Amino acid sequence: MGHSKMLPTPSDALYGIFNLLLIFACCFSGFCTTVWVTGLATLGPAGTDLAASVGWPVALYFLSSFAFAAFDLADGNPMARFRLQSGNAPVNPAMGRLGPGYFAGFSRLLANQLLLAVPLGVLLSWFRPVFSGLPLPGTMKEMDVFVAGRLEERWGSVETVPGPARICADLLGCALVFEVLFYYSHRALHENQWLYKNVHSTHHYHCRPVGWTGVHCSSMEMLLSNVLPAAAGPVLLGVHPIS
Repeated sequence: MGHSKMLPTPSDALYGIFNLLLIFACCFSGFCTTVWVTGLATLGPAGTDLAASVGWPVALYFLSSFAFAAFDLADGNPMARFRLQSGNAPVNPAMGRLGPGYFAGFSRLLANQLLLAVPLGVLLSWFRPVFSGLPLPGTMKEMDVFVAGRLEERWGSVETVPGPARICADLLGCALVFEVLFYYSHRALHENQWLYKNVHSTHHYHCRPVGWTGVHCSSMEMLLSNVLPAAAGPVLLGVHPIS
């Protein structure tokens, strides 16, 4: 069918770099412990859990996307040599401005992240007590009690943060789960003609991919191929929210 090759976007690469920097910070500065304890004091256990597991990944995606947008706008873009489509850059050097369609579909990205991924993450988090056979929390204070209890049960105390070796292992484990689930879901979207036409073709709208086009896709694909694979690792491996 002449579909585009399944290649990583610039945001995928920068996301990995940010995670490596996070590991470095954990190993040498106790950064994660400081962030976690500060979050507990500011947002409480449930709020900090949501910020770490839902807010941070979404914020990181936007940060990395706009970082690459800044590179695209810069004179002598230092990242240009890494582009896989060397003859199809998003910036027109002769005109000194962004090429046509650079921001096309940005509203869909916002909708997928802010109206689908974030609300779904909050909803699933709020229903965790129900999945454990407990009543649905009616207030944030009740959710704080549940999250604090789970943290104490697994890690000994609410304030405890796993060490650098455990965080590294968690990140690698979650990355492995994500890659396997993402690969097979993405492959199915390419190999099945109906799925490609009705679900996946939106993702290939851009012939000049940039940072934020990684999740420029239909809501169904966002759910099946992005949100669920990303959530599966932390759930299956029982990682600490800071990981």
